[in-house]
Amino acid sequence: MEAEYMTLSDATREALPRLQLFEELHILSTSKPVIILINSQIVLDISENPVNYHQAKHIDIRYHAVRHYISERKIEIDYILSNYQSR
Repeated sequence: MEAEYMTLSDATREALPRLQLFEELHILSTSKPVIILINSQIVLDISENPVNYHQAKHIDIRYHAVRHYISERKIEIDYILSNYQSR
C-alpha cells in the first residue's frame, strides 16, 4: 500500500507540470482536473479521505501532497480494475 501511495503522489507531481505547460502553450486539455487511475481501493480511500490518515501516518509528509491537489480539484483519482490496466 505504501509503495502504491507513493507512486500515486509521484504521478501527480509529474502530471501537474505537464498540464501547466499545455495551458501555457494554449493546448486545450481534454481533462481538467487530471484523472489518475489506480487499482488499489485502500490507496483511493487514504488519498480521498483524511480520516483514514492513521493508516498512512508513517509515510513521509511529502507524499500527502496528493490530498491537497484533490481538494483543490487539480487531480481526480478513480479506481480501475487490474485487468483493464495497460502494461
